[in-house]
Amino acid sequence: MSGLVFEQDSGIFNSLRWRQVGPFRGGRVVAVTGHPTRSQVFYFGSTGGGVWKTEDAGWTWHNISDGFFGTASVGAIAVAESDPVVIYVGMGESCIRGNVAHGDGVYRSDDGGKTWQHAGLPDTQHIARIRVHPHDANVVYVAALGHVYGPNNERGVFRSRDGGKTWTRSLFRKQRRARERIVQNVRRRRHLGRADQQPGPPRWHEGPHRCLRVASDAGASLGHRRS
Repeated sequence: MSGLVFEQDSGIFNSLRWRQVGPFRGGRVVAVTGHPTRSQVFYFGSTGGGVWKTEDAGWTWHNISDGFFGTASVGAIAVAESDPVVIYVGMGESCIRGNVAHGDGVYRSDDGGKTWQHAGLPDTQHIARIRVHPHDANVVYVAALGHVYGPNNERGVFRSRDGGKTWTRSLFRKQRRARERIVQNVRRRRHLGRADQQPGPPRWHEGPHRCLRVASDAGASLGHRRS
């Protein structure tokens, strides 16, 4: 019915208030995601306590990573839209601060978090973002910050087409240049963008040489757009 305009009364939301839904000792959190079709299922990764899951919109939480992960700090988490039982977790908090905890790469679950398998990239240490292709749960992109306190080779943007069994690095400039963000165009799935910076000592919090890069070939190449 074209031509109709509906006005929304902004006062309808005045009675809504944010509330703490726990867990109360989860610590800092930089990774949160939800189930694409189950509105009460959420996951979060804490910076020192692994991955937690709720199935009742936050009333109760339980840890689903203990006994499987080699490290406790989580930097990124993503649920596959096409197959929501597939979950990827990137280890190592990526929010640079006075004290950070490193991780040991990527983990994957094929049963909604009941069990986990290590999926490579162990020397990335700090993973900032994970993006899963909306139509293929085995195609996944990782933006790795890398070592905070020094140069290393396992940093940049990585892509896997086999669910994490093998990885190719689609972008790497310098041993000190890191990737912090990676996003996917919701309409043009082959279009990706990422932001990077050069990390430094914690007193800097953010290093110099930040820039944005884009690709229209599903991440095979990420060209410089703006700095």
